[in-house]
Amino acid sequence: MSDKQAALEAIRQLPDEVSFREIRDEIEFLAAVREGEAQADQGRLIPLEQVEKNLLSWLSKSS
Repeated sequence: MSDKQAALEAIRQLPDEVSFREIRDEIEFLAAVREGEAQADQGRLIPLEQVEKNLLSWLSKSS
């Protein structure tokens, strides 16, 4: 499915009362997911252990 088709389908699934900002947010989310999928397909992944270390480090800095 093309990016345009995916965006149109995502918009179709939103309620009729949705705002332009909510539509924008939905499309931005969809774009981020697709970008992540492309990176994964290219083997550009971060091991879970590294993510956990980074998260712990970030959380300890914000306290």
